[in-house]
Amino acid sequence: MPAGHNRYRTLLLALACVGVIGASIWVAKERGGASEPKGAEMAEPPAGAGSFTDITVEAGIDFVHDNGARGDYLLCEIMGPGGALFDYDGDDLLDLFLVQSGILGEERADVACRLYRNDGDGGFTDVSEASGAAVTGYGMGCAVGDHDGDGTADLYITRVGPDVLLANQGDGTFRDVTAEAGLINDGYTSSAVWFDADGNGRLDLYVARYTDLAPGAHVPCTNFLGHREYCDPSTADQTRDLFYRNLGGGRFEDASTSSGVALRTGYGLAVVAADLDSDGLVDVYVANDQSPAFHWRNRGDGTFEEVGPQTGSAYNGQGVAIAGMGIVAEDFDGDADVDLFITNIRQFSPLFLRNDGAMFSDASYRWGHPRWMAPHTGFGTVAFDSDNDGTLELFVANGGVARSRSATHIEAVYTEPNQFLRREGTGRWSEDGETFGRSLLLPAVSRGVACGDIDNDGDVDLLVCRNGERPQLLRNDAGGGGHWLSVLPVDAEGRGPILNARVTLDAGGTRRMRECRAQESYLISRDPRVHFGLGASDAFASIRVRWPDGSVERFPGGAADRFLTLRRGSGEAER
Repeated sequence: MPAGHNRYRTLLLALACVGVIGASIWVAKERGGASEPKGAEMAEPPAGAGSFTDITVEAGIDFVHDNGARGDYLLCEIMGPGGALFDYDGDDLLDLFLVQSGILGEERADVACRLYRNDGDGGFTDVSEASGAAVTGYGMGCAVGDHDGDGTADLYITRVGPDVLLANQGDGTFRDVTAEAGLINDGYTSSAVWFDADGNGRLDLYVARYTDLAPGAHVPCTNFLGHREYCDPSTADQTRDLFYRNLGGGRFEDASTSSGVALRTGYGLAVVAADLDSDGLVDVYVANDQSPAFHWRNRGDGTFEEVGPQTGSAYNGQGVAIAGMGIVAEDFDGDADVDLFITNIRQFSPLFLRNDGAMFSDASYRWGHPRWMAPHTGFGTVAFDSDNDGTLELFVANGGVARSRSATHIEAVYTEPNQFLRREGTGRWSEDGETFGRSLLLPAVSRGVACGDIDNDGDVDLLVCRNGERPQLLRNDAGGGGHWLSVLPVDAEGRGPILNARVTLDAGGTRRMRECRAQESYLISRDPRVHFGLGASDAFASIRVRWPDGSVERFPGGAADRFLTLRRGSGEAER
């Protein structure tokens, strides 16, 4: 991906001659201070309030990401960070967790992850120290899930170095249980996902790994101008991902080999768990950087089969493995199966994969548009109904990874504007940055993005994690009057969410299907509540839930504009 890739050097040089390579220089401060991308203040966007408002400062979020860049050009410095929107204290308000990095190989108490409690009045309070969430070490992303089945949200933090599992104690504090849980690993892990692989009610864990970034193995790379630059991942070996099977009681076993996951290697960046073939079993899709994507089909017997080449999901329509970075898994075309959108490096199209009954086809130029698809390097991405009109929009977090001849200022060349995309009547997606607002248009090095209703007002807000600077907490002020419904599937005891429960809603003569999901995008966890925009419909006819073990229940309709908890066993069972 970054410009040091030997196999792509000839291509990159050729592209540079015509001024279309993506690019940048990183400004390293003196050792001990955060390294920040510069020049965003030079790119003044058009005025206008827009539909979203940046409330980061007024909400009390004072976190600044330290990427650790001090002139060594380590690959991890340009790749993070992520974060989470999740309810850690059980008050039905989404709290905010932000992953910190720092200088690789150093741990300092003042460079740590931060947890902000949602106070319910538009403000957040930093509870990092008191909660035990102030984890040090070079963090990348996180995955939220109830690892021990006690009804509380636990945090798995991916890092360059050993990962960390923080168990939620239910009293506002976390405890490091990594060793006792059996989740010992090392290396460069990126994204992770919790899901119930075998339908036994316990969450298993898939961990995507990027590459081996041992400091002693670092290879200095230069770009087409002869300047130091971040290396491509191919300067290190591809690695095997990890799969941990939940044994119960908070314990896991490394089932990477026995499950088949260890049979393949790649440069893993993003991962999503979804039932991609609608057989009732949760599959795994991994976006790999410049190597074929993994499509792990769940066999239902504790093993996975990699079927990407057979199903058309490993490559784009030209048979090329893209630089996959972020993933959205949603039913974009309304045919009740899960389609995929995967972001890509600048000058190459991101990938829309249309699901046609477990076989995928490249729909990038049928659904996308060349004008917006190629100019940026996309990382995190989410699909959500921003205005509750019943139609999904896309948000893509962008930021460069390599130097460009077209950059207008030497200090601003990594920064790129994010993108907000609407679906046209033709089925294509087109940019609508003006409607989104000023917060979108400021260039930055954006990475993970999470969606969730932070103020419980019935519309979806955004958290954008940015490399080397403050994140953006974007409040949705779109209005528009569309009705909505937010659904949380829980177990018979009221504990939830039940991840990968498939929720099908009938309202206003339209059927919509979504899965309850906490991890997708890139390096993040999101609001697991399943949000539906209903447009003019002020009620819904029925809800059908297929649980991860394959059983199905139907729940009666009712009024819209509310948060609805669906308790397993309280609906009418379908046979």
